[in-house]
Amino acid sequence: MTIINGGTKGNNGRSARRTTTKKLKLEQKLLLTLGCCATFLFIRYIRHDNSTTASLGRQAMMMRLGQLKEADKKNRKGGGSNSGRMLQIRRAMTDPNYDTYDKLLAQQILSAQANLIDVSFQNQHMLEEDDYSGVIGQFCPLNFQVQKENPPDSPMFRDVVSKSDGCDGENVITVDLKEAVTLAREFDAFATENEFDAAYYNVPNQ
Repeated sequence: MTIINGGTKGNNGRSARRTTTKKLKLEQKLLLTLGCCATFLFIRYIRHDNSTTASLGRQAMMMRLGQLKEADKKNRKGGGSNSGRMLQIRRAMTDPNYDTYDKLLAQQILSAQANLIDVSFQNQHMLEEDDYSGVIGQFCPLNFQVQKENPPDSPMFRDVVSKSDGCDGENVITVDLKEAVTLAREFDAFATENEFDAAYYNVPNQ
């Protein structure tokens, strides 16, 4: 009996170590993905920002977002805050009768105007390698201009996040990352096939 118990304890120990190692690997992979996304979006922003048309398009988008947010505050109890609310990104982009403000938030993610700033685990028991199940992503529109204007003052990604007006607690967009990644791939394929730029896609007025 002692030998059996010892073997069981050993197996439990090895199983726990494997589970911990697996979680650590996934966390490292997600952090690496987040870093790569930040670098890619920074480069994309620099290139995109050189165009006056692109700059005006972003200003118009932010103005439209502000207008929709103010209208949403009047219609939604609790002041229209996104804090603690999960955006149903697929439904927002596919249901023609869905909330217009939420449609614009979803569009910001799919057109890379809102950037991935953080990830969290909803249910660690669901985590598996190469799968985003149980992972929650947080997005907001980053202002990379603060880093371009004064790199020494904003050397880290978190500095850009903290100095971006759209990244306070109320404006962070929370989504199921697996759903967002899947929809983004479908959206990119559709955009490529139909030769349109999602950055200039306008959500109809409410």
